[in-house]
Amino acid sequence: MLPPILSILLPKRYLVTSAPRTLQTYLCFYIPLLSLNGILEAYHAATATPAQMSKQARWMIASSAAFVLGLWVFKAKLAHRLGTDTALIGASCVGMLVRIGYAFLHARATAGMDVRTLFPKSFVTVVAVACGSVLRRIYQTGRWTQGWATWFELLGFGGALGLFTLFVM
Repeated sequence: MLPPILSILLPKRYLVTSAPRTLQTYLCFYIPLLSLNGILEAYHAATATPAQMSKQARWMIASSAAFVLGLWVFKAKLAHRLGTDTALIGASCVGMLVRIGYAFLHARATAGMDVRTLFPKSFVTVVAVACGSVLRRIYQTGRWTQGWATWFELLGFGGALGLFTLFVM
């Protein structure tokens, strides 16, 4: 749904820059990791002892180091392919993965959490993939570029499929 709504999200002058790619990278990678981190760190904050909070502070230093290392790798080795802005998002994801790792280890040690509990059930995943495939097919027809009516049609399908997926969840 991003390409059809970019004209609403971004001013016209930004549509010809790297902003659409940056926004897509942010939405596809950083936001999901941020949500996973939020869930796990909320659990950690609610259950951690002072000693575990101190240990988390050391992991935050490791997270910062991972960010710097990730930034160096993405910027030095991949920026020519990805772009500087995407490299920054990638480095942020690397740092976030360290934080997720610590919070998950805490949850596993204190509540026996399994990795599978962090992800949707198989049926929800199947429904989300199916709805995404239907929406992608509708998008690929290009009809949505023919005028406001077909643009709203695509948004309507996207909204309906999104609500259906939420209902299944």
